[in-house]
Amino acid sequence: MASPILISNPSSSVSVLAIVRGVQLALLGGYRSLQNRQLYEIDVCCLALRLIQMSIIIQIILWTPAYFCRFATYILSYLFNRNLAIDFDGDYLLSILNMNYMMISSIRFFEPRLDGIFLMTLSFMDSKSDQQYYANLMRLSFEHNEDLESHISILTSIKRKYNNSIQFRKFVKTNTKTILSTLSIYLMCNKSSKLESILIVVLTFQNFDDKIGTVSSLILSVILSIIPKHHSLQFITTFGGSCSLMQDLLNPYFTRISLNKLEKNQWVRSREGLLLGFSICYFLIIRKLPWLGLLIYGIAEASTAYLVTKISNPPPEQPKQLINWCSTQLIWSVEEQRRILDGNFIFDKNFKPFPGSFFFYPPPN
Repeated sequence: MASPILISNPSSSVSVLAIVRGVQLALLGGYRSLQNRQLYEIDVCCLALRLIQMSIIIQIILWTPAYFCRFATYILSYLFNRNLAIDFDGDYLLSILNMNYMMISSIRFFEPRLDGIFLMTLSFMDSKSDQQYYANLMRLSFEHNEDLESHISILTSIKRKYNNSIQFRKFVKTNTKTILSTLSIYLMCNKSSKLESILIVVLTFQNFDDKIGTVSSLILSVILSIIPKHHSLQFITTFGGSCSLMQDLLNPYFTRISLNKLEKNQWVRSREGLLLGFSICYFLIIRKLPWLGLLIYGIAEASTAYLVTKISNPPPEQPKQLINWCSTQLIWSVEEQRRILDGNFIFDKNFKPFPGSFFFYPPPN
């Protein structure tokens, strides 16, 4: 019997097993992509050092205002008998606003070599199999994203990039809107405990209804409204940031195939549980290791190339075949989905085994 129009069923692609497999694909993808000897050439090592340098600069930019405000507050509190002391948790506020991730993700518009990491890894994965993802994908790159071709320095090109790049302008507007709405919710939650519970319920239902269904969303809403606001907002913003991360990581793939916005959403939705586990894994690592955030983002981009080879078919050789091929990729076939959920990707003789994996997953006979 069909569900009432106001009640949604859980997405068929979202399950605990799918999320777990997504985490496994994230870790295995990172490990196996790092077996690519090209990643240890001088130019790539220089890129890694540059990414670490930019990660440190991002942290300095983010934390300087917070520490300045805290220092100024202490000085004024001392001068006025500590009457101006305030409770300011800069770490928590930056965390729920996802400021670190937003700045890290924005670098991809100014550092084209991050896109090259995806392609380099895709070529490496092809060398380990008889499939042709890289070569065929490059043949289809007749509409290559212009944002990836700019080698102008970040500080002097932000304004030009914003004026000339539709994707970058959309990225800035979307993230600014998200940050302002999250900040508003945070401030309103501090004003009233009753309003806090209502906002948590609405946010949870809005984010999870189409993923886990109405009933499960209501249960989760009640749980998050009971536990401390600190953890509730952290949970919700982590989920939102993970979804954004997955869209950004897939951008080098999507920019080379002709999928419109509706088709991209359908492609993602049919693989949602797996992609969610994959993105949550890297999002949490970036959050826990912000000083290496861009380097981890680069590894995540390489791991995404591995992921693409597991959840999609190789692109066609001829551009004229692209439309028909795209229509076959929007819905993930049951057979391919079952193959991934069964964990058949864990053992691959073409790659060095993950240390200790034989203890948890004995290799098949």
